[in-house]
Amino acid sequence: MGNVILEAWAWRRPVVATRALGPVEIALHQEDAWLVPLADPAALASAIQSLLKDPPLRNFMAANGYRKVSTSYSEETIVTAYLSLYSRLLGQ
Repeated sequence: MGNVILEAWAWRRPVVATRALGPVEIALHQEDAWLVPLADPAALASAIQSLLKDPPLRNFMAANGYRKVSTSYSEETIVTAYLSLYSRLLGQ
């Protein structure tokens, strides 16, 4: 997964992404991102146009993405998850 989705959410920006492995693991279609099929430029263009024409949807998705990145992907959450993983791996 690339960090670009998380970075866009952190900046409170809506996301348009393809239904590749990374995005589908973290994003929910029309909740916090607009997911389009792979290798479908028409669908990509349509999704971008839809968001440009619909400020309330754009703001809704950006706010949901920000909320998700602030909670599920915060520094504290990630560090806690790694410490838990290391403890399990070390048998502690």
